[in-house]
Amino acid sequence: MKEALIALRDSAIERFGDSLFRHDDFRGDLVLQVQPEELLNLLAWLKNEATPSFDLLSDISAVDGLNLGRSPRFRLAYQLLSTKAALRVRVEADATEEGEIPTMPSATGLWESADWDEREIWDLMGIHFEGHPDLRRILLHEDYDRGHPLRKEVPTRGRDNDNL
Repeated sequence: MKEALIALRDSAIERFGDSLFRHDDFRGDLVLQVQPEELLNLLAWLKNEATPSFDLLSDISAVDGLNLGRSPRFRLAYQLLSTKAALRVRVEADATEEGEIPTMPSATGLWESADWDEREIWDLMGIHFEGHPDLRRILLHEDYDRGHPLRKEVPTRGRDNDNL
């Protein structure tokens, strides 16, 4: 891992302490896993205060850990890029699962580009983003009644796998 990322990791550990419970090197990139309630604080720090700063949110993705036995079930990954330093950081956080709908805070206040990624994750995975300005389906029609198709409990061969 590059010296700048090692220094960034150490600064993040100092600043976020116990909220930051994983900090790894993955193929030369820094991976930080944070408690969901500190996600926006970490993202804002990386964008506005960290050295180097990470000015581009290139992607948000989600994984359903149902068949992995993971609890909480859903994990999100935010891919950040420092365009000046040509460095990448991945920030991971588990969705809060209080009730039937998993939730995460929206990152649209930090990066407008989060809008489309969060809508896609809501549409396909069913993770609600609190504070999102326009959270509605983006790929499937509004009347789609089969839930969220990338969840692991959704049948892969039709409505009812047992009758195929």
